[in-house]
Amino acid sequence: MKIRIGTPGGDVSYDIPTMKIKMYSMDDLFEKKLYFLIPFYIFNLEDRLDEYENDEKKLEEMKEMYVNILGRLNQKVSDGELMALSRETIKDLSNKVVQNLAKKCKHIRKGQSPEQVADLTELPIDFIRSVEQSILQMA
Repeated sequence: MKIRIGTPGGDVSYDIPTMKIKMYSMDDLFEKKLYFLIPFYIFNLEDRLDEYENDEKKLEEMKEMYVNILGRLNQKVSDGELMALSRETIKDLSNKVVQNLAKKCKHIRKGQSPEQVADLTELPIDFIRSVEQSILQMA
């Protein structure tokens, strides 16, 4: 992408590198440690919401994908590659994306949230933030 800016001394052009999230798979995001892009990746599901809404099997596949993502994030935290606070932030943002995309889809919203479906017991994010701040202050 090229950006052109008009200045009093003349126009200036800059090449701006861009990336298209649709060009990346979930495996790519984990392999390249681009965890912060996971909530944006979920926007790829928007085109398939009607499928998920009308097909219970497809909805289960979506839930399994979400559970898999959470499991992989948890593993990265266990391996020391990702801070718990970062994992919680990614989960919170991903949840917000799913909730907003699925506003009109009663089957997707019905019952448990994707986080509850994952059946992972997590500490509240505020507690995690305070513990990590304490650890960072001690270092």
